[in-house]
Amino acid sequence: HPLFSRVTFGNHFESEEPQKTIGEILSEARVFITDYSSAAFDAFYRGSSVIFYWEELEECMAHYGEPTHLMLTESDAFGQIAYSPQDLPKMVNKAYVNGQAIEEISRFRTIVAFHDNRNTERCTRKLKELRLI
Repeated sequence: HPLFSRVTFGNHFESEEPQKTIGEILSEARVFITDYSSAAFDAFYRGSSVIFYWEELEECMAHYGEPTHLMLTESDAFGQIAYSPQDLPKMVNKAYVNGQAIEEISRFRTIVAFHDNRNTERCTRKLKELRLI
């Protein structure tokens, strides 16, 4: 990700090539690490293994207060969950080498019903039915 690259590497790896879009990056990524971002759904749908980094989960939920709640839990997260930086190296290696696990795909499909690349079409059709467009 361009922001991660700048923060991590500074200008050491600046390229004259045009920056890739987030969509291009997600399509190419084999592993996606996030905290609570909905981008995890997009990354997983495009084929990335997802690792949720929840070291600060309780503090985050306390900070935002009620009625804030995390939409995913340990039982339905469609990726490995890291609670400390020490968890990450082994998880990244496993995700990179093995790809998406069958259990993760199953959990994802209980949350995201469609996986046929026709969601925009479905949404447009529904908006037309409701006469919103």
